[in-house]
Amino acid sequence: MPHTSLTDPNAELPIDEDTWAVSILRKPKGSYSEHTFIVVEGENQFGKIIFCRYDLVIDEDSPDNKYKIIIKPSGDCQEGYAYDDASLAREGLINTLLRKQDIVGFTWSIAKSKAKLLANNIAQSAKDQGSYSLFGLDAVIPKSGKFMQAISPTSGAAISGIVQKSAGMEGDDQFAASLSSPGHNCFTWARWQLYQLDLPQIQNDLPRQLTDFVISVTSRHLNALDEEPTSGNCLML
Repeated sequence: MPHTSLTDPNAELPIDEDTWAVSILRKPKGSYSEHTFIVVEGENQFGKIIFCRYDLVIDEDSPDNKYKIIIKPSGDCQEGYAYDDASLAREGLINTLLRKQDIVGFTWSIAKSKAKLLANNIAQSAKDQGSYSLFGLDAVIPKSGKFMQAISPTSGAAISGIVQKSAGMEGDDQFAASLSSPGHNCFTWARWQLYQLDLPQIQNDLPRQLTDFVISVTSRHLNALDEEPTSGNCLML
């Protein structure tokens, strides 16, 4: 059932069994407006429109500040959530994956083989379960190992109160680890996964910025026309 991308109707990208689409998105009006996630849209061998979503979030049960990957639906994302026609697919996309909220981001056309590569890479990332960092992988400060030593108890407590509330973190230890350990946040992880598809257009649309070497903030890369970038965090669903 060939159709035009439902994830980003403005992109007008054709979708069929061999040509899929991938999007990097955020919801500016959501509870966690800086959270980034990936949505893949395609068509299976039975002609049904399918979607799947990938998120990196903090693993709150991890004692050493690891992230975890949430895949919706769980299992083989090549099948995804399947719909018989475009109207049902659009309704399912909004209700199931986007939760009826506005989105901003980029959508690109990709071959089905690239969608499969992305699914395999993310599955491996889920097994590896690396460290989570508020700053993102490109940030220099956590890699120096001196950041937390430079924060006074007073200023550290003030930062902690703001960030922990938005991040859903429990306890100062988890907060401190997210600052002092190098690792991905949701944006740098999503961008890295897309970079591995080796498509120039994706790298052109999502370049590394100088500010990424301090902290990678999603809204500096994915923002609405009337929106000012924030210093918030991209931490939870």
